[in-house]
Amino acid sequence: MTAVRHISDKAPLVLNADHSSSIHDATLTTLSITQTALRHLDLMQVKALQQLHICSTVPAERHLRIQGASALQQVLLQGHSENRWVLHLDLADFPHGLHIIAPVSQLDMCWLKEGELLTLAQKPPQQLWQQIYFYDLNQMWLDDFTTLQNLPKDSLLIFSGGYQQAMAPAFANLRQLVFTDIAGIACLTLSGCQYLAVQRAIGLRSIAILDNELHNIQLQHCPQFSRLTAPADFSAQHAQLTDAAHSIVDFAGSWQSVKLRRSALTELNSGNIAQLHVSDCPNLVRLRAGSPLVFSSGIFAPELLDQASFSINEATIRDALNKLTEQLDTELIEALLTQAARQSKPHNVYHAIMLLQAFADLGFAVDRLWDIRCALYLQNQQRPCHFKQAPSKITPHSWRWKIKKDRIFESYEADFLLWLAAYRQALSDTADFMRTAVHSALLHEPAAFHTLCNMLSKDDSPLHISEKLAFIQQLIQQKTTHTHTWLTLNNTLLPGLKRLSQLFIKLCQPHSQLSEEQQTWRFALFDFLSISLSPKFLAEILPSAMQAMPEYARPKLLAMANHSELPHVAKMANVSFESVKVWYAKAALARG
Repeated sequence: MTAVRHISDKAPLVLNADHSSSIHDATLTTLSITQTALRHLDLMQVKALQQLHICSTVPAERHLRIQGASALQQVLLQGHSENRWVLHLDLADFPHGLHIIAPVSQLDMCWLKEGELLTLAQKPPQQLWQQIYFYDLNQMWLDDFTTLQNLPKDSLLIFSGGYQQAMAPAFANLRQLVFTDIAGIACLTLSGCQYLAVQRAIGLRSIAILDNELHNIQLQHCPQFSRLTAPADFSAQHAQLTDAAHSIVDFAGSWQSVKLRRSALTELNSGNIAQLHVSDCPNLVRLRAGSPLVFSSGIFAPELLDQASFSINEATIRDALNKLTEQLDTELIEALLTQAARQSKPHNVYHAIMLLQAFADLGFAVDRLWDIRCALYLQNQQRPCHFKQAPSKITPHSWRWKIKKDRIFESYEADFLLWLAAYRQALSDTADFMRTAVHSALLHEPAAFHTLCNMLSKDDSPLHISEKLAFIQQLIQQKTTHTHTWLTLNNTLLPGLKRLSQLFIKLCQPHSQLSEEQQTWRFALFDFLSISLSPKFLAEILPSAMQAMPEYARPKLLAMANHSELPHVAKMANVSFESVKVWYAKAALARG
């Protein structure tokens, strides 16, 4: 068998049904292939192979597996510009000096070191690698790193082994770096680097970034790492620490996303982190990183829940919703819902309420949103929720959120809209919640009463006429049952009552063309206002009532003048019963 072999469409390899083929040749030193239909090639036990050249003129994703090529020096994969290569290298040793020229979309490799099988799996952070170089630190001197600066800018450099020199090198103007199984370097100093991956670097303690070029960093199995330094204005995109870091970690700069997985660190300090992913980091109890949106899973310390950095804010809600309207991101939704369920304190619960309602508007499963809302309410009220209790069995018995005063009205409105979405899907206990909401609004929570009145009266009210009637009937029933005086005596309820009064006057205008259902709504609204407004405020709507519906209003007013509760109502208001009785009677007999 010859040491040099040429394969082409005229002298092709035999292909399997999936366009794959294989070569087993321990003497082959140079291989050249220009076979168009070849998609997947396995080179097995090619111990003498030094040069490999493949040219593919038809665009496709292609796979190349090289096994046992201990003498390999260069791999050149050419052809169509849209070719994408997935490379699998299975070698006896780390391939020091190997140069790969190809549009690589994924690189998987393994090699032996002192009887241990080591692996490396890398994907480009953005598009493709065009050139890949492999260097063994054991075989390099300090001056060698200077010559590397002349390599093409789109190159990926992979370093491995133990560095033996006394002075640590500075890695300058090397845009994409991977370090695997390195020793002898306690601090990596980088400039001009955009992508950095370090795996299995037991002695690495720190990384020094000298400029603002770095975009992406990945650390894996770096147990002693504790510090990343950078210029004051440094900002980057993504960082991932897996089985890396311990104790207190200082991570300089601003980051769009940081992922911590199975890390032993106890404290993380950073300039600012927009999104923080925490997975199985039970020792992390302190976080100083601005106000990140935290994605948490697995085991984590409960102390993190009490930190302000776990709060959802308007910016994160706005940015997240913008992303979700462009593309559905299940991971982002789950993270936001997880965080929303934890925002039970008065200073941040309104963000959770607004987020849940926004998800309802986007069409997310309302039953789950309502369950989270009910559990959140119990936490806000500091009422225990049994951990085995199903969310659907958690039923709030009041509507009295503990919320910052400057956000209370918009929070109640968002909560109401979420309830309305759940009510229209006939979810369990949502019909009963209408009665609960009205009771709390009348007796305990003026902000809730204002919200109800606003929803009933606004021009673009989300409520159907039938829903408005249900609410006003609840208001009438509970006003009659639980209060024995005019609601206008409570100044905090007065703004809501004035809204309903203005709505009633509008419904009584001569040009208003009302359907039969709308007329029923107007009658019910008058019933509530007539028992809720004192004569002073009732006088403001009576002219409209007498003009639009005198045959309905007069009997109501006469009945009130003779109602058995009127003496008690007058006494509670500290006015004369006789004068109030006469006022109602005169109002009933007055001309429209």
